[in-house]
Amino acid sequence: MMKWIPWVKYGLLALLALFLVALCWTDNYPDKPISEIEEALLKEQSVASLHKGNANDLRRYYGLDETMFDGVTLYLSEATMEVDELLVVKMKSTDQTETVESAVEKRVEQQKESFEGYGAEQTALLSNHVLEIKGQYVFFGVSKNAQLWESEFIQAIKK
Repeated sequence: MMKWIPWVKYGLLALLALFLVALCWTDNYPDKPISEIEEALLKEQSVASLHKGNANDLRRYYGLDETMFDGVTLYLSEATMEVDELLVVKMKSTDQTETVESAVEKRVEQQKESFEGYGAEQTALLSNHVLEIKGQYVFFGVSKNAQLWESEFIQAIKK
């Protein structure tokens, strides 16, 4: 009877180790206010050069109502021939992921249609956009600096 006790101990230790590894790999991020994330992103000069969008811009370009979320930050290019944009949404629930993702994809397609035929550089930027979902956060960036913005975003939500 005592021979199986060490095996039970090893089995429980293995399960505990698997649990800890799984816990580390999940998308659990601290609950950060959108203002802290925005502040971190604005340290990047290429974001600071954009102008801050408002609730009307969010509704106009994405068809989203900011009151549906825990926080939204939107930055747009001031030049009509530029496509640089940054959108960060803090969702109230991950159930909203599909809604935000769909709105972003629709925005990208509309922009591609607008620049089709004469805006090759803008179309390339739109094709290489970054859309990242991390827990309750959605990051969307269109820019030659979008990868850098994404990196700053990830650092901001991990702190």
